[in-house]
Amino acid sequence: MNKMILIIEDNRLNYKLLADFLTVHGYTTKNLHRGLNVVSCVHEWRPFLILLDIQLPDISGFDVMELLKQDPFSATIPVIAVTACVHAEEQHLAKDKGFHGYMTKPVDMNAMLSIVNSFADAGQDVSSHHGIKL
Repeated sequence: MNKMILIIEDNRLNYKLLADFLTVHGYTTKNLHRGLNVVSCVHEWRPFLILLDIQLPDISGFDVMELLKQDPFSATIPVIAVTACVHAEEQHLAKDKGFHGYMTKPVDMNAMLSIVNSFADAGQDVSSHHGIKL
């Protein structure tokens, strides 16, 4: 079973918090601090799930999502927005752009783990789980 999660997060402390927590629970993580080379990294690392910060230094998470959707392989990978923004408008935009979920920082780690486990176990639609708003 693939247990690789790609975390696209420019804040090293936020990445470390997510990565350490997921690693303790049996997952492997890779990190990108920027979004422009996401498609080639997805092809190389083959994650089953992507956690994507919306506010990146080089390109917005919404634009990263567009890049992922344009590639046939990466378009099949579920993507969860992980962001500090709590505005309803951004949540609606995330849904419109095709995100599978939207989690606000600080992340509820237990809810995130439940969602990640559901994808790892059964590939379920994340929007039906608590902790995800869409």
